[in-house]
Amino acid sequence: MISQANRLLRLQLQDGQQLETDIDGTKNIFRKRGWVRLMFQRANAKIGDNVCIKQHEDGYYEVWVDKSEIN
Repeated sequence: MISQANRLLRLQLQDGQQLETDIDGTKNIFRKRGWVRLMFQRANAKIGDNVCIKQHEDGYYEVWVDKSEIN
């Protein structure tokens, strides 16, 4: 039986898409992950790019792919 966490996280993606998901407590990953591949494709992500997550308020996060090089 799959049980949802007590609280959903709201995510704002760089293309403007918004979604809600929770963290799987046994695996420590987002339960809904279908959006991740699409986000990488839309950002033309490559190895070495960074995924950034910024908390704006409790339970609300912005997620994007940062393609800038870190020296």
